[in-house]
Amino acid sequence: MRFYGNSAETTITGLLKLFVFGEDFDDVYDITYPNFRVKGILFGTLLMEIFGKVTIKSLNSTYTAEIDFKTKGMFKGKYNEVSGAIKNKGHTLYDLHGFWDSVITITPHKTKEKKVFFDPAAHPVVEKIVPPLSEQAANESRKLWEDVIREMLKRDEDQALSYKGKMEAVQRAEENERKTKNIEWIPRHFKKDKDGNYLFEKLNELLDECKKVRDSKYKSSKNA
Repeated sequence: MRFYGNSAETTITGLLKLFVFGEDFDDVYDITYPNFRVKGILFGTLLMEIFGKVTIKSLNSTYTAEIDFKTKGMFKGKYNEVSGAIKNKGHTLYDLHGFWDSVITITPHKTKEKKVFFDPAAHPVVEKIVPPLSEQAANESRKLWEDVIREMLKRDEDQALSYKGKMEAVQRAEENERKTKNIEWIPRHFKKDKDGNYLFEKLNELLDECKKVRDSKYKSSKNA
């Protein structure tokens, strides 16, 4: 993190891997993360912005996408604005522009016929399937940050920050104790690959289950 008085920025490293199982093709996409900026820490309105460039790369083809999350300037620009392009072997096929919280349009690079590419209003948020808090381990995120989340939902920023500070102090103390005792932190569900990236240990099992669901779905639709 970097602090700039009334704002702070966070840079997220690593990759997001998206596995797609279609009726006629499978693909894997490597996606980089944008950065996050919080404004109004000391004065003004507290808000968060996503900014920076994101690259989406197909591992089974030569297609890529480049998305630029823009920040609002002091006197010009708008919040949540994005622009980008879909390319194949470096050649631009489509241009993208809009706002990630409203509508993003797509325009073929040659014909310039603009169409709606993504409208979040037409895609309702699917609720996550998670165990109730009473069944979660003490170090699981929703359980660990339960007090902070509760106060945030109540819009009590002061109390949320108070709980956040207490939790981070505990985590720092635990980290210092591990360093003193020379104890290596070993994640429970992830392991490092040869490049130092963390991978979900049961990834292959999960992918096999996804393929079974895909095959069953398309087999049922064809029989129907």
